[in-house]
Amino acid sequence: MTERQELITVKQLPIIEEQLRLISAEIDEKLSVVDTLAVSESTVKEVKKIRAEFNNDFKELEEQRKAVKKAVTDPYAQFEAIYKEYVSDKYNAADKTLKDKIAKVEDGVREKKMKQARAYFEEYAEANGVSEYACFLSQMSDLRTSYSMNEFKRIARERIDPLVSGLQAIQAQPEETQAEIMAEFKKLRNASQAIAIVSDRHKAIGEQKKEQALRKLREHTQAEAVARVEQAAPEALAPPTVEPAPNIEEDDPVMKLPLTYISHKRSKLRALKQFLIDGGYEYE
Repeated sequence: MTERQELITVKQLPIIEEQLRLISAEIDEKLSVVDTLAVSESTVKEVKKIRAEFNNDFKELEEQRKAVKKAVTDPYAQFEAIYKEYVSDKYNAADKTLKDKIAKVEDGVREKKMKQARAYFEEYAEANGVSEYACFLSQMSDLRTSYSMNEFKRIARERIDPLVSGLQAIQAQPEETQAEIMAEFKKLRNASQAIAIVSDRHKAIGEQKKEQALRKLREHTQAEAVARVEQAAPEALAPPTVEPAPNIEEDDPVMKLPLTYISHKRSKLRALKQFLIDGGYEYE
């Protein structure tokens, strides 16, 4: 490997570096006067001239730098192309081949392990009567192939056992609500949540039924009261038979009739009042 490393060397850079050191010393000498220059109206033109000379020197060096860069990079580009063809492409191809072979073996191991894990999951679910509610793909999607089979089995039991205890809890619920709870359980795969949802739903329905019953009772009570009043109302509201008034006032004395009228409807009271007014009756 040492012999190969010696093949990839650059011998020109130290020479370039030494030349740059010499140029740097000349630049330092020229620029040493910059801080000492006094700029005024009388000297500003001379200072501008010095600045222009500095810029021209720098521009010339920049052109040389670009030329050096091209002289260095062009051969390197040629070298890189040759290196890619004879070295890196071959190593990369070999690495890809080995990577594919390793992946093929690891994929086979992974697939075999997942099949074994799925088989145990489904067998355990079926043995406990919850295969209808246990889904390997959703409940075991976070498994890692680095797990051992014992870890797979432990996790499978941890995911399935709550389903078993959940079904037992549902069976302990009132028979009339079990079917409804099971419908929620199939969607949620969680017995506690399913029981809570159905319980809250029935509680709300019970409250609604109570409100309806109370409303009907109030309506019935009001209807009965109205019926009793309306039965008595015709006698109070019916206009009496008016006999021709005798000419002698002594035969028709003024009398007081105590009358109590009960009605919960304002319209009835208004009708009674209007009847008394139209009949010429005096009332208190």
